[in-house]
Amino acid sequence: MAAYYNPYESVDTTEGSWLQTNLHVHTRIQSHLVPYFDIEFVLAGYKAAGYHLIMDACKDEWSDTSAAAQQVGVATLNGQEYVEKDGILLVGTQTLHTGSPQQVVDGCLAEGGFAIICHPNQRYLPPPIPPLLPRTEAEALVGPIGVEVYNGCISRRLPTGSSLASDFWDDRLTAGAVLWGFGSDDFHDLFEMHVGWSVIWASSATLQDVKAAAHRGSLYASTGLRSHGFRFDGTLLEVEADQMFERVNRTTYRFIGEGGKILGHDYGETGRYQLNGDEAYVRAEATGEDGSMLWYQPLLDSERYAREFLRLGVS
Repeated sequence: MAAYYNPYESVDTTEGSWLQTNLHVHTRIQSHLVPYFDIEFVLAGYKAAGYHLIMDACKDEWSDTSAAAQQVGVATLNGQEYVEKDGILLVGTQTLHTGSPQQVVDGCLAEGGFAIICHPNQRYLPPPIPPLLPRTEAEALVGPIGVEVYNGCISRRLPTGSSLASDFWDDRLTAGAVLWGFGSDDFHDLFEMHVGWSVIWASSATLQDVKAAAHRGSLYASTGLRSHGFRFDGTLLEVEADQMFERVNRTTYRFIGEGGKILGHDYGETGRYQLNGDEAYVRAEATGEDGSMLWYQPLLDSERYAREFLRLGVS
């Protein structure tokens, strides 16, 4: 029977807390398509909604958000959305990155940041919408540690494409990649605030600690559900997700494996799946009675996790 890497093992073994996080927020964009918001106004809105950490994903520029963060009282990371071929978040950068998609990922990593593939199921639209990163190029990238399994902007703002990208995620996991699922707003306007987010178990909201947590996969993506438990004893996987502020125990669970195949279903307070030991990976999705969703990170074959992260130089 295969041994599996549990991305949530550190929750029981390291000090930390769950940080509600949005790493894809846009402010100060001057365009006829979107309004202009001061960064302090946007950060205050996220703080009021209970967030601990925000990244202003600048386009075609780089700026230091630390002064605004201190003024508002919410942590921020500096970063960029690469839009020469739109589709990559560069988290924790220190400068503006330009060039090919692989060059900007390499540059981000060299500065101590990490990269996330964003909205891979956005579809082509004519200018002024930026050109998109082709799926084939996104799949070929070396270095990103995550993908937006949910992007709140696409289905709300654009007439084509999908906010969901679980198909891309399963394709990459099936191909052998180690890729974690993130959720985000991709905020451009007020109706896109607090619709999708990531919750990260980290020692603090600093780049160093958030990056370490992201590398471990100690996070989940959500559109409204909260995780109440993830347990794995080596053979039995048990997960619990429910409404943000109350338990109603009417959650539907799906367990998904190689090729996006549905391995099992459950319903109620706890979702359970008994592993056979030959699964390449197993991930769990939860859907609440109101349609809100939560995506857990996959259990991965331990050898695959160690081999892939050793190749990328991640400890």
